[in-house]
Amino acid sequence: MELTVLCKVVDNYGDIGFVYRLCSALSELDRSLQLRLVVSDLAAFQSMNRQIDAHCAVQEVDAPAAADNSNRTTGTGVTSRASAAHTENALHAPSARWQVFDWNAADVCTRAFSENPPSIILECFQCGRPDWLDALLFGDRARGIPALANEHHIVHILNIDYLTAEPYADDFHCLKSGTRSLFVKKVNFMPGFTPKTAGLTLDSAFCASRARRTLPKAVQALVNAAYTADRTLHTADSASAASPTTQCANHASATDNVPQRPFYVPIFSYERDFTPIVQALTRFQATRRATDKRFSVCVLVAAGKSAQPFFDAWNAAGKPFTAVALPFLAQEDWDAVLCAGDWNLVRGEDSLSRACLAGAPFLWHAYPQEDEYQLVKVQALLDRLRAYLSPDAYALVCDAWLSYNRMATAGAEAFSTDRFYSLLTRSDELTAAFSAFSSALIANGNFAAHLLSYLDCKKYAASVQ
Repeated sequence: MELTVLCKVVDNYGDIGFVYRLCSALSELDRSLQLRLVVSDLAAFQSMNRQIDAHCAVQEVDAPAAADNSNRTTGTGVTSRASAAHTENALHAPSARWQVFDWNAADVCTRAFSENPPSIILECFQCGRPDWLDALLFGDRARGIPALANEHHIVHILNIDYLTAEPYADDFHCLKSGTRSLFVKKVNFMPGFTPKTAGLTLDSAFCASRARRTLPKAVQALVNAAYTADRTLHTADSASAASPTTQCANHASATDNVPQRPFYVPIFSYERDFTPIVQALTRFQATRRATDKRFSVCVLVAAGKSAQPFFDAWNAAGKPFTAVALPFLAQEDWDAVLCAGDWNLVRGEDSLSRACLAGAPFLWHAYPQEDEYQLVKVQALLDRLRAYLSPDAYALVCDAWLSYNRMATAGAEAFSTDRFYSLLTRSDELTAAFSAFSSALIANGNFAAHLLSYLDCKKYAASVQ
């Protein structure tokens, strides 16, 4: 089976991050699948996969190797009949390779897709289609492209929609949509949070990170270096106030620079004022150290536009806890960071889906929209979480999430230090609740497996003459 996957990069790395993850999961399930990725920003893709040449109009790359064959399931631990067949194909197929096309290279793409017209197209995030592909699909089918002139050749487009917890996702899943050609059929295929949707992508690399819950070695090395620097500076500045041994106990154990296991807080956000977050983490660390002198907060700050605002607030507060600036990480390494987090602050769609599956408490910074429509999306996800939280815990989470996502306008109730501190002090309770939510999402199954099962049931491949 051959799939053409369209990705128009709009939100930096979120779009291509989802597409890269989905294609990886599809290849893991069936190494015999032929994937053609059409991407509008190859530089963004290159940041995810170092094999990509950002200046090449068409290229072949190896699909990522599966981290663990045991994860080739629907997500429940029970392999469906369709995914079992794909797994069997995967075990006996040669290493999968992807063809990657530059969306903007119209001449190259037109030649390639005229010689080998698509039968199944995944149109991700309602991205539309490049003009050259529309011309092939909806132009004169008899003009120079025999395969498309064949009335038995039906092109099937699956619109892979945005992730949302809103109720309409249940209704839109597998809903047909019209096109301007009898030979081009379109259907909506919805990721989501309920069994009535296709669920979330469970690629093996993420599942392996979720099982380990440890930082990648390169990130752990940065953490170790940060604690070494903190200990040296703290000891030098405080030599007259306390012995080095006492000071080191606050920052490191006898065997490592990192004190036991720090309380990790990965941060990946849109730009905002981080002062309340820094103040809440400072107070939380002080509270915990009253009973455990070795307790330590360690913030892991993702590369991007939010890094500088965070460090501005952290510096202004006097660097009250350890903070580590991360370089841009490969997707698998960022997954591992989120899975090791004790509290995750995330944004967008792909990192949101990973935070939901990781099982730790998190704050979600939704993309700001006109008339604050992002609050509708935030409330919809809160509604999904309600069943896993006690009433008073839900009230705290709801209040914090909504204030965290409100615009900074006159009269708006701002996100405050007290709001986040109240959540931090209930971390154990919230971890249990978010973990239960995560388990329920995993039980919904693997988006990639559901997609392949849908294609098998429709027998799309057999419809190509």
